[in-house]
Amino acid sequence: MTSWKLGAVMKSARAGVAADTSPYSSIMGSPAGSVGGATGAALRCPRPLPQAGTDQSEMHQLKTFLHNKFKIKDLGKLHYFLGLEVLYMADGVIISQMKFVLELLKEYDCLEYSTLTSPLDPNVKLRAKRDVPLTYPTYYRKLVGKLNFLTNTRLDIAFSVQHLSQFMQDPREPHLKAAFHMLRYLKTDPTLGVFLPSDTDWSIKAYCDSD
Repeated sequence: MTSWKLGAVMKSARAGVAADTSPYSSIMGSPAGSVGGATGAALRCPRPLPQAGTDQSEMHQLKTFLHNKFKIKDLGKLHYFLGLEVLYMADGVIISQMKFVLELLKEYDCLEYSTLTSPLDPNVKLRAKRDVPLTYPTYYRKLVGKLNFLTNTRLDIAFSVQHLSQFMQDPREPHLKAAFHMLRYLKTDPTLGVFLPSDTDWSIKAYCDSD
């Protein structure tokens, strides 16, 4: 990912100089003369191009420039991108992966399972090289990999997924059972996600789940 001053990117493009030749890249920065340090960003990839910024006029300028250069089509507000769902509220946006969670539950036949209230069983201590090795360890690795992707919006499982990742090299039966325990926890509320407020309150907020 390469950062550029937007003005420099435009100047380079007008001069016929390629700013970046990699298939995945982004441009971000504060255009010269912007008011209040407004910033804009655009991600380039083989899929639709998302853009975000703090000033509508600057974003319009960026889209106009890109359209004149590459003939882009404005698809409107971002609602779904790379597995992330965006829901717009009056006071901010909610980013979730509900569709991904439901597909995950279906893939591993957990839609009919009962729900659980914790990501892992607090009474079970997972250990390495104990119990029966899995016949197909790739099955476990694939599941944990999908759970790891889910931590983009499900911070409540981040620690537990990191714990399960410690057994990727030699997974055993209890490790797979713990991973399915987490799937049943996710089934409790697949709609959970991250809320990004639109206000300018930068105060630090913390959450502690004490004993």
